[in-house]
Amino acid sequence: MLRQTARYRAYSAAAANSRLHGTVIPHDLYVFLHSAVSPMEAPSRLDSPIRAALQAEVTKLNGIVNFSWAKEQPIAEQPDRHKITAYSRPGGRLELEISGENMAQEVTSTLWKHARGEAGEAQDESNYAIDFYVCTHKERDCRCGEHGYAVAEALRTEVTRRKESGSSNSAHRIRTVGETTHVGGHKYAANVLIYPFGDWLGNVRPEHVPTILDEVLKRPFLGPPSETEGDPPILPELWRGRMGLTNNQQVEMYEKYVSQQ
Repeated sequence: MLRQTARYRAYSAAAANSRLHGTVIPHDLYVFLHSAVSPMEAPSRLDSPIRAALQAEVTKLNGIVNFSWAKEQPIAEQPDRHKITAYSRPGGRLELEISGENMAQEVTSTLWKHARGEAGEAQDESNYAIDFYVCTHKERDCRCGEHGYAVAEALRTEVTRRKESGSSNSAHRIRTVGETTHVGGHKYAANVLIYPFGDWLGNVRPEHVPTILDEVLKRPFLGPPSETEGDPPILPELWRGRMGLTNNQQVEMYEKYVSQQ
């Protein structure tokens, strides 16, 4: 275990010296399938017919499907049904329950609308509340289990502390601190995904958590893409990129912001 830890620390040091910005897989829609199993306990490869079928449809929307877990995250009561949370820049957050029967038509149609910001089912607070997801997929890569889990715990602890400090605290905007399976970029662990803004952070450590929360909570809401597409990166030194941007656009946004500082 000591040999593994030393090796992963060496990898993390190399990642810290490599370029972070421009490394988010371009996507316009991110869909989380709610899982009853923590990514810390999940196998390296998850064989899920419902995920494969959903990904086949979401790919047409330039979307990604992944698994998420959180203590407060609702799980479908029937084994043949699944709850999902979907995010897009125009639509914010949307929650649905899917099955093999309704996915092909009803769900796909709703996700199409959501990707364009036209899904009427989106919650009123969709663009105001904030969700964090940390990759803790230990069996896929131990760095995600080591660094990711430490960051997820630090986030939960700090968010709870802030919420308990007063009812008017802006931390009450944080709805979910969840964990997710493989997002891509093991060497950037811990990877933190912030939705509905769609910003991804890498090389995160527990000591970064208070600053991350401060910066995220400064942003009042997610407005229309025409008004927010130029929002500066959240913590440029840890910023991997943002939903809705190509890799080149992520690089251009980062370089433009840095040049103005």
